[in-house]
Amino acid sequence: MTHQIHQTEGLIMDSNEYGEAGKILQLLTPHFGIITLFAVGVREQKSKMRSSLNIGTQANFDFVEGKEVRRLTGVFEKKVYTKIFESVEKRNVYLHIVSFLKRVVLGEVEHADMFDSIILGLDYLENIVDKSFDLEIIEIIIILNILSHLGYWEKDTYTNFSERNFKYIESQKKEIVAQINSSIKITNL
Repeated sequence: MTHQIHQTEGLIMDSNEYGEAGKILQLLTPHFGIITLFAVGVREQKSKMRSSLNIGTQANFDFVEGKEVRRLTGVFEKKVYTKIFESVEKRNVYLHIVSFLKRVVLGEVEHADMFDSIILGLDYLENIVDKSFDLEIIEIIIILNILSHLGYWEKDTYTNFSERNFKYIESQKKEIVAQINSSIKITNL
């Protein structure tokens, strides 16, 4: 019996050890939403996929669908957000975004535009070198993008990564965060 191989681009949001040498990966994908893949034997020294399965890796993933789980069959790394994980502040922003995504993206629904927005936001976060820059602004813009793509925030309202938006959000951060929290509360997200 052969299984159909599915392919998707994805971002590894979370990873946990599984069994003696496996991992359970949680991915954000443009076409399947958030999915879980079981990667058997990937923690073994001989595994070719081992180095490509870290949190914060953007890659193309091949998997087969079993009766109960999806099993990873291949990974083709595109980008690793290493600079995000070298900084405690950037890593915290990443973890807040992932936590928010897990809370609001329910089921397997196509979110290609949202995926692209998040990748763009992570690129900005990765490349910021100005230590005085308030990283919470990037976090706010990414969260606004997520809410916008889910229909809970007006499109194009502070959702692009422009200097103008950075300055506006910095000056109105308290009010915008209050609006975000109100939007989350009203919609029971």
